[in-house]
Amino acid sequence: YILLFLSLFVLGIFFLDNIRTLVVKNLNENQKQFIRKIFFGEDEAKLLKKYKLFGKMNYNQLVLPDTQFLQIDYKELPLNKLEFKTSLNKWIAKSVEIFLEQHEDNIIVSDTVGNMYFISKKKLASNNNDFKKYISNFKFDGIKGSIRDLLVHNDMLYVSYSDFNEDECSKINISYTRINNNKLDFQKFFASEDCSEEFDSGRMSIFNFNGTEGIIITSGTNLEGDGAQDDKSSFGKVLFIDFNNRKKMNFAKGLRVPQGLYIEDSLILTAEHGPRGGDEINKIKFGKNYGWPIASYGETYHEENKDKDKYFYKKSHKENGFEE
Repeated sequence: YILLFLSLFVLGIFFLDNIRTLVVKNLNENQKQFIRKIFFGEDEAKLLKKYKLFGKMNYNQLVLPDTQFLQIDYKELPLNKLEFKTSLNKWIAKSVEIFLEQHEDNIIVSDTVGNMYFISKKKLASNNNDFKKYISNFKFDGIKGSIRDLLVHNDMLYVSYSDFNEDECSKINISYTRINNNKLDFQKFFASEDCSEEFDSGRMSIFNFNGTEGIIITSGTNLEGDGAQDDKSSFGKVLFIDFNNRKKMNFAKGLRVPQGLYIEDSLILTAEHGPRGGDEINKIKFGKNYGWPIASYGETYHEENKDKDKYFYKKSHKENGFEE
């Protein structure tokens, strides 16, 4: 009996994430709240429920349909019948991430591993979730990959993704295909020559730089900030890749994990994950340096690093020659 108990205990620890996912998937909210009360007490359970409702946002965060400026008329459609899967990339959350784009009258939906579907907006508006799955040749070059963004431009679908190899190092990749309603035939558009142990950004948008049209793509760095200040590195940058020669240019540098990107005409904004308390929204200007990992208003997440000089980030960007 002891041996059986120990075996079950070891298996339980080994498959803890799978067990937790299975339990969470099959319990309703009242059952989950009951379990929280047993383990954490009633007060803590109420707090956890509040956190669940508001996520990691500010306690003043409004929940749809209310927003700061609008009241949104929206409907919820379950997507659990679609074959969405989670990424094998250790840096990506194990919950399902979904990427959305629009092409003509269709909405394109993808998970992180390349399952892609489409549906017309008319069907969505009528509460019909009859998604059609694309036949696609999309695959990762490495052993562990993860899609980071979708972009539609001129009837072409661009996909940015990581492709971690045996050495846990990933290039910055973009593949593309012409869009039709049946089959997607992807080809490689761009791959960086260098690779990094983290690639957790990859947001894309179309940009016209000095009369040349191309793609702006964001790239982040690891905890140490490797590459962010190195002009030879593709990481910790905002990159511009023009459509003519598909060569990349370091448009701006000194960025940590810029997962948010918005472009309107010549305006480029990034939303960037900093260290603790150091998230940034940056107005990106060509050739500018945004300071990471030298300047940050945040502090390291890792207590064991607090005594190391390199983690005493300079607070002012401007006074140290960087863009605020």
